This record gives sequence, C-alpha cells and structure tokens, in this order.
Amino acid sequence: MHFKWAGAASLAGMLLGAGFLLPGLWFLALVGIVPLLAALKESRAFSAAALYGWITSFVISLLALAPIFWGTLPLDWYGISSLSAQWFLVGGSWVLASAVLALGGSAFGVFVHWYGSDSWKDVLIVPAAWVVSEWLGSLLFSVIGAGPGSFIGAHFTLHYIGYILANDPPLLQLAWLGDVYALSFAGLAIGVLIYRVIYASSIKERRVLSVCAVLIMCVWIAAHPLVKYWSTVSRVATKNSASSLSLAAVSRYAPPLFLPSGDEERQRFEALRALITPLHDIDVLVFPENAVFLRSIPEEESSAVENELREIGVNNTPPLSIDSEDIREADGFLYSRLAYTGGDASVVYSYKQFLLPLGEYTPYVYRVLLKLFGGEILLEKVVRVRGYAQGPFADTASFRGAELGARFCDEAMSPELYRQQVVQGAHVLVNLSSQSWFHGSRLVYEEMKQVARVRAVSLGRWYVQSGNMAPAFVLDEYGQIVGETQWGIPQ
Repeated sequence: MHFKWAGAASLAGMLLGAGFLLPGLWFLALVGIVPLLAALKESRAFSAAALYGWITSFVISLLALAPIFWGTLPLDWYGISSLSAQWFLVGGSWVLASAVLALGGSAFGVFVHWYGSDSWKDVLIVPAAWVVSEWLGSLLFSVIGAGPGSFIGAHFTLHYIGYILANDPPLLQLAWLGDVYALSFAGLAIGVLIYRVIYASSIKERRVLSVCAVLIMCVWIAAHPLVKYWSTVSRVATKNSASSLSLAAVSRYAPPLFLPSGDEERQRFEALRALITPLHDIDVLVFPENAVFLRSIPEEESSAVENELREIGVNNTPPLSIDSEDIREADGFLYSRLAYTGGDASVVYSYKQFLLPLGEYTPYVYRVLLKLFGGEILLEKVVRVRGYAQGPFADTASFRGAELGARFCDEAMSPELYRQQVVQGAHVLVNLSSQSWFHGSRLVYEEMKQVARVRAVSLGRWYVQSGNMAPAFVLDEYGQIVGETQWGIPQ
C-alpha cells in the first residue's frame, strides 16, 4: 500500500459522500471517483486495489450513516444512562456498520484492477461495477447483521451515492430507468467520463469524450424547465382525476418513550385529536408511525370521536385512517402493524417487514458481544421491549377507486418493498414515519426525503409521508414537493 494513493482513495470517499452531510455539495459526487481510479491505476497488487476500494466505500458509508447513528444520542430513551457507554455503543456500531457496507468497495477495487482497461468502454463498465459493489455491500450487511427478525437482501441502501444525486431534479428522473441503481450508475459514468478526458490515451479520444461531456451538460441544463413543466401538468391532471383523493398526513413532535405510561399514552391521544379535528373534506388520514390513535380512544368517548371523524371526512363519511401500533400477537412475537380503517373500506392489516438492526432487533453478533462483556441484563431488556419479528405480509387497501400501499419509516430504503405493492396495484405510496429515535435530526429527515424522492420517481407514484419529530410531506411522481409542514410545529 502506498500512503499517497490511500489518501487519494480517502479523498474520493469524501467527494462522493459529502452530499450526505452537505446536500448543497451534491455535485462533488460527479467527480469523486477520479482520485480512486487514479489510485487503482497505480495499484500493483490485488490486495492494494481491494484496500483502496474499501477505503473509499468506508468513508462514504461513514458520512452516509453519521446522521442516523449519532442522531440517536442521548440514548436515555433506550435505557442506557452512562454517557461513555452511549458513545462507545454508537461509535462502535457506526464504524462496524460502515466497515461491513464497504466490503462491496473492496470487490470494486479488485474488479477494476483485474479489468485493467484504458478506453472509452470504462464509461459503461466501471459504473456498472460500482452499482454491483453497492448492492453487494448491502447484501453482506444483511447477512453479517442477521438476527431474529432480520430481512436478508439488499434492502439497506442509505449509503448509495444515487441518493445524493436526487438533489438535482433532472438527474432524479433517471430513477425511472432503474431506481437508485440508475442514479448511482449515472453519477459514476460522469465521473469516469471526466477521468477519461483527463487521462485519455490519444488526442482523438480526448476530443470525442469532451464533445460528449459538453452534450451531456447541454441536455442537463435544458432538462430543468422541462421537469418543472411536467410536474405542473401532472399535478393538474391528478387533481382533476375522477379517482383523486384528498389526503392529510399528520406531523407531531413527541419525544421517544421506552415504555410509555398510561398518562403519556392519554396525552399522545389528546394531542393527535387536537391536530385532526380542524380538518375538513379529507378522504385519507395518515398518522405517524406507532401513533396508536384509534386504539387509544377511551370507551366513554368513542361516540364523540366517531362523530368528529365523520365531520373530518367527505359527505359525513369518516376518512380512511392509516394508523399503526406495536402488538404482541398469539404467537408470542412483537410486531409493528398498521391498519387501514374507516370510510367505506373494511379493516385491512399490514405488517412491517424490514426491521433496523439494534433499533428493532438485536443481531446475533451483538448478542454474543453483550454476553461476553456482561450485558445480559441490557440484552434481556432490549429484546423484551424492542425485539420485533418480521411481519408476515404487507397489504394494500382500496378506497374510492384508488389503491393505497402503506409501509413503515425505514422500509422506504428498500428498492423492492414498495415495488411489490405497486405490482399489487397501489396508486399512492404512503409512509408512516417516526424519527423520534433520532431526536428530530434534520440531516436524517433530508436523507429520508431523498430516499422518498427516488422511490416516487422510480415507481411513478405520488408519495405521502407522515412524521413524528419531523415534518410530513407529499411528493408527486417526479419527486417534487407538493406540500410540506413546518419544522417544530405539530400539524
């Protein structure tokens, strides 16, 4: 290993991942691959190439995962009071998760070293290899982080650089061709093109590639007003559609509670009630994750609340409410379950399938480590309270000519889960979100909004997200914001 080229690989990671922490610097991802390719070109062994690829991916993952890991502090809601223990657990988990996700980068480095091409074909082959490396990193992450309730597959995609490019409306539209994979490919292709212009083997090649780069720039500039126009036309058409729905997504600000008391649950119910009673002519009402509004209705007030819901709805009909709760079913397992309730639809249940490690299940590797270091009591408590099981299915619901597919918070990261509901016929994608774990981190919110934009465009569907400790928002099928609540104000 040469320290100069290891530094170049680190620089590549910082350029490629800077947009995760500073969205305004998203364009750096378009040139970030150049230092890594220069390092791989000088690598003399597969081991060095693997290390350079791993370093770049490791830095990217550190930047991408920093908000969701460090946003969890303080961990008092998790039952850990020691500040040093919190920092050790969060920091260690952050580094370990990033290291595992970066294993795909090692495969990328080995491939580029073996491939050894030096031609225009690199513009197609190298980006494709990067996309495969991101997918491989996600797959290995699910395998190494396996545990009771885990979901094996490339579903954790938060570190994909394609999400950074979602900051640009024209580039975002490429998600229609292949979800976040197409965006990652496009970003790397531009970077490789720039690399080839710099290191072209002939003047003729440099000229041809330079012309291609200029043409791409012209198309990109011209696409900005076109995307805005298409989005406007789409909104008008949707509004005038016979099957159009009036949706309200609730945004509240309730701190995380490890074990809420009866009084705290009552306060949560009254706060939500106060938010929805001013609404009128609503077809669909979306609550944040685990709001438990419908289940919390006191028996003596059920008639009054039912009348309030009728007043909220259209033609004195209660809206279709999408609410969720944690429920321990007859099999003894704890599930996150949502229900489509009210209106002219019967109750339809749907379950969370993609669970986050540590937050919703404890990976086997952590179980072993906790037992080795005397953390059996903590492990038992976490498993008892936050040891969720993977749900058996995620259903959709029909309402007034439209099919709605709802899922929970982090499930939006999976390129496959919402697609399954679209195959079932979903016209509108709904996300019940809560960022209470992250104490309302703006960076986490922005990252998840970029994820939502990619899902909306790739599937060609409107996307509605409720929120706890973060705003609620609505996206059209072009990933453009139609409506968004204000920060810090329950709405």
